Amino acid sequence: MRALLVFLLLWAGVCWAETVCPTQALHITTQTGQTYTFQAEVACTPEMRAQGYQFRAHIPERTGMLFPSDEPKQFVMWMKNTLLPLDMLFINQQGVITAIEHGQPQSEALIYGPADTCAVLEVNADTAAKLGITPGDRIAEKVFCLDKTP
Repeated sequence: MRALLVFLLLWAGVCWAETVCPTQALHITTQTGQTYTFQAEVACTPEMRAQGYQFRAHIPERTGMLFPSDEPKQFVMWMKNTLLPLDMLFINQQGVITAIEHGQPQSEALIYGPADTCAVLEVNADTAAKLGITPGDRIAEKVFCLDKTP
């Protein structure tokens, strides 16, 4: 019985380790030349993409969650079970922020991004306004959409 319990705990640990996604430093450069660095958790599994920031009571400053896509698409987000307000930065294949939307806690209203979105970066609410991040600003890293150019 003891061996079975040890096996199950080890197996659960292996399964948990498989769902841990990397963090990625992202550098946002504004059109005025300011550069800001964010540490982003990459939502790399369907479970992480579904969970997002749900049930989190605190998100440290200059951190975020990145939802990448293999191809440009229209992301549809919502804030169900999300306890904190968020800014959602929609990013295209060239790394340009094309839209910034604001999510309200616990809202089930759907938030639509542009059709050519390759990633969404969620950060604390009002971060974009405080730092002067606007549509047209750029993310330096290529962490979204597969480059299909020859």
